[in-house]
Amino acid sequence: LEKYMFSFFHLIKKNYLLSFVFSLFFFFWSKQIVNFDIRQILLLLIPFTIFYKDEFKQFKKRLILFSIINIFIIIHLVINNINNKIPINNIFNPILGLIISSIIIIFYRDFIIKNIKNIIGIFLIIILAGFLWEVFYNENYFFKKNFDCLHGWYSRDLQFKFFSENSHFGMSCAAIILFLSYKIKINNRYNIFFLLLIIFLFLFLSTTLLIGIMVSTSLILAFNYKILSKYNKIISIILILITVIMIGSKKQCSVRFLQTIEGGFNAIKYFLYNQKINQTPWKADEDQKDIVHKSLNISSAVLLNSYTVAFKSLRDHPFGLGLNNYYIGHAIYTDKTIKNNDNKLYWEHLNEKDGSNNLSKMLTEFGVFSFIIFFLIFKFLKLKNINLPEKSFIFSIVITQLIRGAGYFNGSFLLCLLLIMSLT
Repeated sequence: LEKYMFSFFHLIKKNYLLSFVFSLFFFFWSKQIVNFDIRQILLLLIPFTIFYKDEFKQFKKRLILFSIINIFIIIHLVINNINNKIPINNIFNPILGLIISSIIIIFYRDFIIKNIKNIIGIFLIIILAGFLWEVFYNENYFFKKNFDCLHGWYSRDLQFKFFSENSHFGMSCAAIILFLSYKIKINNRYNIFFLLLIIFLFLFLSTTLLIGIMVSTSLILAFNYKILSKYNKIISIILILITVIMIGSKKQCSVRFLQTIEGGFNAIKYFLYNQKINQTPWKADEDQKDIVHKSLNISSAVLLNSYTVAFKSLRDHPFGLGLNNYYIGHAIYTDKTIKNNDNKLYWEHLNEKDGSNNLSKMLTEFGVFSFIIFFLIFKFLKLKNINLPEKSFIFSIVITQLIRGAGYFNGSFLLCLLLIMSLT
């Protein structure tokens, strides 16, 4: 009995230690601990894979799958770099990140799925502790702010600045809100607790958070409508309505959202008007450029430009430019006609490596091969061997960062994408 109890507590300790590492990687990826980049924390888990040697047979299929994927991506990247005369040493960092992420999914995929609640729980404990500290020891910082998509965790006034941008909070926390929402069940004694946590997370608004929840929930509802329970359908509809209302009622969120939509419609309109596939919408004439410019803020301009880059790159380079080579497409296709009042480019070099969203980045870098990945993402929604809360968490991280992301190696995007590929 003593031996059994020791093994049990050892397992619990190991699970929480691993969950803590994954929690840091999933949510605090933009920070450093004593000059240690948290994005590199997964390296600490690789030595522990030796403990899985007895279970290696069950990993064999995943090993073969990811070996094929890695070899294909490496060959694809090398060929593109040779064609574009890029130094061969430029491939090492992205390939190393891909290989490490693949190893983690090969050995820890099942652990991640089974322990998502622990990974989220550790994050929430850290966030709640930071929030209480700021409230009681930082001149009631949060009570002074209007939570209008501008403040929250992004301010110089904070002692615990967990996120570099508000959108970085939104990229991951949209997934947490969906997870907690689908954990709510009839006669569940934890419902009030889940609801309070959801309300707490909604305090720190960002356009990314709201749009991520709205789009992810809409897709889950659409693709799983027949298999969702009535209760989950109601929860989905409530989430969609809440996010729509909040986008409409919060000025900064609605302005960013509506300006992007308006700018997009104007761009399409003038693109069709010009009828030339190699002419961007904003190059028609000065009046038209001015109309489109008035519809755009910087975020909208960067986003729409990334779609222009992706569309043109897909047309000219249908097989893509290679892993982490979005900057090549950006340099070639970035529209240089939208100018500010001083007649200078104000966003020419913004997000030139990540495109501000992973959808444009993937289309530019992998071309038509991206559509295979998109197919697998939506096929994942149909899986019945993974519970809805866990499925919604993984799916929402990918979808939210396709809309507004910071590259594959941030926000656990690549990790979740590889997890989806291993399951489908």
